[in-house]
Amino acid sequence: MNSNLIYGTASLGIKNYGSTWDESMSFRERVRLLYDVLELGISRLDTSPRYGDAELVIGELGLSKSNLLIDTKLDGIDITQSANKIREQVLRTFDCSLERMKLRIINTLYLHQDGLEFVQNEVLLATLLELKKEGRIAAIGSSVYSHKELYACDSTGVFDVIQIPYNALNQSFVKDEITTELIARSILVQGALLKNPSDNEFAAQKFREHFERFSSLCRKYQMDVVDLTKWLLNSQFKGPKIYSSLKVERVKSFLTPSEFVPSNSFLEELGYLLDSGYTFTNPRNW
Repeated sequence: MNSNLIYGTASLGIKNYGSTWDESMSFRERVRLLYDVLELGISRLDTSPRYGDAELVIGELGLSKSNLLIDTKLDGIDITQSANKIREQVLRTFDCSLERMKLRIINTLYLHQDGLEFVQNEVLLATLLELKKEGRIAAIGSSVYSHKELYACDSTGVFDVIQIPYNALNQSFVKDEITTELIARSILVQGALLKNPSDNEFAAQKFREHFERFSSLCRKYQMDVVDLTKWLLNSQFKGPKIYSSLKVERVKSFLTPSEFVPSNSFLEELGYLLDSGYTFTNPRNW
């Protein structure tokens, strides 16, 4: 089993997600693809109610789920409600995920909503701790987009793991002094790094301009983005990382060791580029 690469299921359920979306792929074909991914040695999945019918796809794995660690997220929680209502929402959403995936327990349950008000909400945190104490979840996590959120999650003492964006255009989060375990996500910026800059129509203009500078730099040094990403993940980030693709061979490539090492001159120029605009890689700014 490969415990360091987590298969992200966003591409299984979100239309046009990433660079490998295939509108013609049926539900049964996506179930088959997930079986193929597991045969590579993947032992952990990352999903969310936000990912379309991805949880339902996981639910079709049957006995294959017995050896899997499955992480999912809370979504759509209205924290303006009373404490009892917030708790009810959390439990209802959690139970719905269990039902969709035909599970009894979840490995990690993540907060997956924007803002400090969620990661610091006492009722939310207390309900998560309640689920953990009952053995219904093994760990509590948060998926963050800002450094303030990262520090806030780390300081609560509640979160066991935090997902951070980590990719060729943004490695800033690993520079923070954090004691909580980190997991890298958005390693290809939701597939944007595999597209032409002009094809990222969903992204903000500043991101497209920033990405064009990055693409020019890669062309100058004949740099392959996947090779660069694998090098970053294998040599610079030692923790687990999430990758989502509808192409099994793409997933397999991230399990295959690479001897690629970028030149010092490339890394120096990349450093200047990173210092000038990593905030543009945040999808909240798109």
